[in-house]
Amino acid sequence: MNPPGFWRTAWVVFGIDLRIERRTGEATITALLFAALVLVVSAFALAESGAEAAAAGPAAFWIAVGLSANLAVVRSWTRERDDAALDGLLLAPVPRAAILLGKTASLAATLFAVEAALAFPAVLFFRVPVAGSAAWILPAAVLATLGIAVVGSLFGAMVVGGPAADLLVGVAIYPLLIPLFLGVVEVSRAALLGGGWAEVSGWTMLLVAFDVALGAGALWLFGHVVEERGGAGRRDRSASGRGGRGGASRRSPGARPFPSGRAREGQGAAGRGDGGGPGERGVPAAVPAGAFSAGPFPG
Repeated sequence: MNPPGFWRTAWVVFGIDLRIERRTGEATITALLFAALVLVVSAFALAESGAEAAAAGPAAFWIAVGLSANLAVVRSWTRERDDAALDGLLLAPVPRAAILLGKTASLAATLFAVEAALAFPAVLFFRVPVAGSAAWILPAAVLATLGIAVVGSLFGAMVVGGPAADLLVGVAIYPLLIPLFLGVVEVSRAALLGGGWAEVSGWTMLLVAFDVALGAGALWLFGHVVEERGGAGRRDRSASGRGGRGGASRRSPGARPFPSGRAREGQGAAGRGDGGGPGERGVPAAVPAGAFSAGPFPG
């Protein structure tokens, strides 16, 4: 039987993640609630400070999406670390890059759902004037979401499962995503204010180039990342298993050594009273009865 190809593997990984998310909703619901909280707080804070809400709306929207992506990344890769599910994927004869593609697609689907749910409230809260050119936001939003998903999937595989995973994912991905956030915010602002292709083309091309560079680098690095993490995890579990099994045989300083098999046999015989005769109860069977005949023992 031939192993599944690249696209088939990516589709299977994407489908599994999608079914799990549809049943549990843990990543989507968590990210959506957090993003909605950030959006609402930003709307009230910017309105009170007198900032131009129409100009600040796109920035607040993408800040909320970017911060919620951290939670979605952690939840997505925590599932792979639980019960060594990622090790099972790595043992399968499938391309490593296909695993990244499937995980990126599932994370992007989660972020698309969050963005779709927040779009109308963002327009309402910030009183954004929606012009006819707002359609230019759609390709920029797709490019930005794919960039967030691919970088989040790569660094999520690196740090999730270790200590302070939430913090490390944010520290790793946000500096890389600064140009991407700047681009999508500028495209959104220009499109909402009535700008055409001339106003948004430069930033859109930047998003395309950024996604291509990030995607190529992630596909190249992912195999090395998961092999290193998977090997370290298997070594840790193997060492832990050996420690658990061998812990009872390790003696602390000052502890009495375990008796040998022969000594235990003699002690067992002494406890049972298996002596050589009626007058020798309690004498270990390993010791000849005649050895005590000359000693000062009572008969």
